[in-house]
Amino acid sequence: MNPHQPSPTLASLLERQSEAALKSPGPNNKLIDQAIEAALLAPDHGNLKPQQFRVLRGDAREAFGERLAQLLSEQNAEPAAIEKARQMPLRAPVIIAAAAKISDHPKVPAIEQEYCVAASVMMMQLAFDAQGFGSMWRTGWLLDHPGVIDALGFSSDCRLVAVLYVGAAKYHRKKKRVLTLAQHRHFLNQQDITANPHNTKQDEE
Repeated sequence: MNPHQPSPTLASLLERQSEAALKSPGPNNKLIDQAIEAALLAPDHGNLKPQQFRVLRGDAREAFGERLAQLLSEQNAEPAAIEKARQMPLRAPVIIAAAAKISDHPKVPAIEQEYCVAASVMMMQLAFDAQGFGSMWRTGWLLDHPGVIDALGFSSDCRLVAVLYVGAAKYHRKKKRVLTLAQHRHFLNQQDITANPHNTKQDEE
């Protein structure tokens, strides 16, 4: 590849956006497997492969919604919150829950294993985008509730990282990009490094 030639892959990356409003059809099993195959190629310190995925479609989404509603009901949540939880999984034709199965490793802490899964979710989003589907990465209270982990069939040593909603975008739109790169990156030179007071050793007390 000529590094000076325009890349369609880069052009696609620069146009990517999350799609909150999704509809049927969603990706079939083959396309989902392709996206997960891409996900498993994400950076993975120690090659531990902590990624675990659960795919929900059809009636499984409805059952998951009922379980979410039950969990909130057990916590005496407001009726509106319970109903919202019941409807959540129905907002897309395909739901993919991504979790990190945490291994006890001397060089790879748990947080790095979660980072790996987070990178995998982004890889899935890019794959679905390339297939022509939209996706939305959702988090919230689901990630920390042990009942959700159990409902999805993950083992107790798993940490839920994301719930990815996938489907056809309801609206064909492109956001107007206003990129302010100067607010997010700075090219450092030698003087920046040596003159940075935060890099000096603190006096010992």
